[in-house]
Amino acid sequence: MATDSFWGQAFIAYAKDNSVAVCDAFRLDFESADRFLLVVNFILWLLVSTVGGLHYGMFMLGIIGGGLTFGLAVLAYGLARGTLACRMTLAANLSVFAAILITQQHGLIEAHFIYFVSVALVLVYKDLIPLLTGAVIIAVHHLGAAYCQANEISIGGVPIMAFNWGIVEPLIWHVAAVVFSICAGYVIVANSAKQFRDQQLMQSRLLEVAARNGEVM
Repeated sequence: MATDSFWGQAFIAYAKDNSVAVCDAFRLDFESADRFLLVVNFILWLLVSTVGGLHYGMFMLGIIGGGLTFGLAVLAYGLARGTLACRMTLAANLSVFAAILITQQHGLIEAHFIYFVSVALVLVYKDLIPLLTGAVIIAVHHLGAAYCQANEISIGGVPIMAFNWGIVEPLIWHVAAVVFSICAGYVIVANSAKQFRDQQLMQSRLLEVAARNGEVM
């Protein structure tokens, strides 16, 4: 896919013809975004460890499950910050935290809001892959949880539920919402990535001109 086309602009960071300066700028920007999402992961761990367990008392799921999820975030950041692997891990974790909260709240509709908040947060990356990663994780969770709910499957006496107001209809609504969020996210990422690349190219050219002028003087 040509990165100069609109459909390729969301992947500009991976363009083979990017200059060293542009690649370095993207890397530094990704590292900054990684730090931000690491903090978000920590906040979500605190959320599922406290508020998440209030109604049904499922605090241990938040403390242990959320702790392991946050631990993975710390590991990814420590070993691979600035890389695609770290971006995918941190983005996937946001969907895992949403899944934990939904389970704690037995499918409460408000618990699903966390995922859609995470969609907005992941857009800090000028890269579509983290957004797609989170969407895949939440889709697998919702389909699996809906199957468990339809068949009244529980684990350790805890019912596995995707929604507390039905199954098929809310699943359709959520699929539509996720698809829409991905489409909107694509437009936002494509525009922000292109603007960022163009800005870096402009800065590089200005530095070159300044350097040439300096040599002349």
